[in-house]
Amino acid sequence: MTSLVRVIGRGVGRLGGVWALALQLAHRFPDARVVAFEPEPTNFRHLVTNLRGTPNVQPVNAALGAATRVASLKVGLAVSH
Repeated sequence: MTSLVRVIGRGVGRLGGVWALALQLAHRFPDARVVAFEPEPTNFRHLVTNLRGTPNVQPVNAALGAATRVASLKVGLAVSH
């Protein structure tokens, strides 16, 4: 049976980005297929570059949500907590 781990970009930025979590999961679970979602094009290119040589990670240039629809992605906005 094939395992599937989905890595969602939201909330992992402070940990080093989606690629860092995807890489950790890929090494921790070498028999799993890790799917890493990154909607922002520049970050996606970095994701692909950083995951070269990690065959069990599938990068996807898309966001993951509860509904199927097209949405705008606003980049560079300040976030306050």
